[in-house]
Amino acid sequence: MKKAVVCALLSITALSGCTHISKPVVTSSKNKTKEAEYVYRPSHFLVESAKKQIGIVTQYDTGYYKGGYPPEGKGACTDAVEFALRDNGYALKAKLDQDMIDHPERYPHESDPNINFRRVRNVKVYLDNYAMKLPTCTDSECLSSGNWQPGDIVTFDQIPGSLWHIAIVSNKAIKTENGVEVPLLVHNYGFGVVEDNMLLSWPAPITGHYRLSQFSK
Repeated sequence: MKKAVVCALLSITALSGCTHISKPVVTSSKNKTKEAEYVYRPSHFLVESAKKQIGIVTQYDTGYYKGGYPPEGKGACTDAVEFALRDNGYALKAKLDQDMIDHPERYPHESDPNINFRRVRNVKVYLDNYAMKLPTCTDSECLSSGNWQPGDIVTFDQIPGSLWHIAIVSNKAIKTENGVEVPLLVHNYGFGVVEDNMLLSWPAPITGHYRLSQFSK
């Protein structure tokens, strides 16, 4: 899908650093494949925690809330990642809040504990400093070399006229005609948490690919 087509579907959201797409992304007929064309890698607990939100977090919400957390059943892209981490004992909100106090010069926003962890650019700065940084390439050689693993976190640049995005790499992948396995993403970009094939078709460049060392295989 050309970027211009996808960008035409985008609306700006106020507080979160997440992109919201106002209509479902129409994938190509090549992506509408039979189940046999998908492959399943050994899963990762971050993936399983992220998938717990599918069908539970069904709305996209970038509102500002005292305490930071949106109402049950609602959230944005950052919330999907934060929940998966918190579900496995990693207190991203507390760690990010403290890092913004200790190192305010690193961050593009002034600290506000009610919204810090819901801004993609803040989370990216934190990951740049505390996670394992991995290749962001998505060519066939890179995808086939094992660089992209279930449970990895990927950030995307700002879509012109919209915001930024973050997602978790799934254990489910689609096999292309040339045999390359492209992992799906678990994320929320407007319709609640979903798992779909957007790694190569997201309408903005990848800016970061991370693996938290304590969650590494």
